[in-house]
Amino acid sequence: MWVGGVYFVGGGGPETITSKESLNARGNSLSKLYALQIHGPIHARPISLTSPPPPPLHPHKRFKAFAIWDNEYVLFLSVVVSCLVVFFAIANVNVDIRGELDLIIVFLSGRIEETHLNTIPKMTRRSLHFSKLYSFSCCKPSFKEDHAQIGQKGYSRVVYCNDPDNPEAIQLNYRGNYVSTTKYTAANFIPKSLFEQFRRVANIYFLVVACVSFSPLAPYTALSVLAPLIVVIGATMAKEGVEDWRRRKQDIEANNRKVRVYGKNYTFNESKWKNLRVGDLVKVSKDEYFPADLLLLSSSYEDGICYVETMNLDGETNLKLKHALEVTSSLRDEESFKNFVAVVRCEDPNENLYSFVGTLHYNGNQYPHYNGNQYPLLPQQVLLRDSKLKNTEYIYGVVIFTGHDTK
Repeated sequence: MWVGGVYFVGGGGPETITSKESLNARGNSLSKLYALQIHGPIHARPISLTSPPPPPLHPHKRFKAFAIWDNEYVLFLSVVVSCLVVFFAIANVNVDIRGELDLIIVFLSGRIEETHLNTIPKMTRRSLHFSKLYSFSCCKPSFKEDHAQIGQKGYSRVVYCNDPDNPEAIQLNYRGNYVSTTKYTAANFIPKSLFEQFRRVANIYFLVVACVSFSPLAPYTALSVLAPLIVVIGATMAKEGVEDWRRRKQDIEANNRKVRVYGKNYTFNESKWKNLRVGDLVKVSKDEYFPADLLLLSSSYEDGICYVETMNLDGETNLKLKHALEVTSSLRDEESFKNFVAVVRCEDPNENLYSFVGTLHYNGNQYPHYNGNQYPLLPQQVLLRDSKLKNTEYIYGVVIFTGHDTK
């Protein structure tokens, strides 16, 4: 090819340009020609436009070029290489980075040979699970600024995991798991309901008019005003009474649901939701609701992930991914919980569904101390009450908020 008065010979064989018109016709193409790999020296010598073409070079000394016709293609290749590097960095795969870059370069140059593929290092058994890669759980949670406030006002809750009978835990006197959403009782229904009715300005106005109608100066009888007022207030009170009774039935059903709690006999025994205490260790199976706000310890998956449906809380039907800490994900049977003890220090009860700040103190089979091993807790480790376990056979968790303290 002709560039600046010099004739270049490439891997495609000799090329002769016989006129400057053909050179102008290919000007744009030549301006975008870049060399990515060179497998031998570039031979150049001045020649005239009418001179015969030089003989072809030896096959081992050819110049191979890769034509990139657009800057967008360069950007695309850069993005692909960057994504591959990030992929291997996140997956934490034990592969020699030189071998990976070599494979990328060979792939781009279109020279993949069987002998080269045999030299590519293979992934080891330490490769992470696809579920870990999907959830990015290989990125360990780190302590944030909020964790420094633990122990101060608003972050003073202490949970003794698998030890609710601890004297210090009893002294804290946390709420039970019994929940009541009713507004009235049999004793206060009539007075409280009447108070609610006459908080409305319209009802007070018609009550005053009814009282005035008893005087002889009234142009209408008292019954014509009082009867409609009684009918409206009575119908509204009856409606509220029926709705409150339905809420009470739902409360009774929820409080008497069954859940398996780890007992002193080192097995999981069935108990009612209303009997749960802070610190109890529970097992929840697939398609069951969580009886309280739980700290996820492990699941049927080896890497401690689970899928949760929160439609009862925020109306969303898409499943949310939760994952346990790596230090507790190996606790997957009754025998492993026999000597399990830990302490959770976290935020006080609040209504924010999407935040949680806490610390897990866990030293294996020894009773933890505040100066022992600490692991930060984030919302990804918390399972909220009335959300449902999906696509996971079972999970193990510790109760951290109960009853009306739940989010």
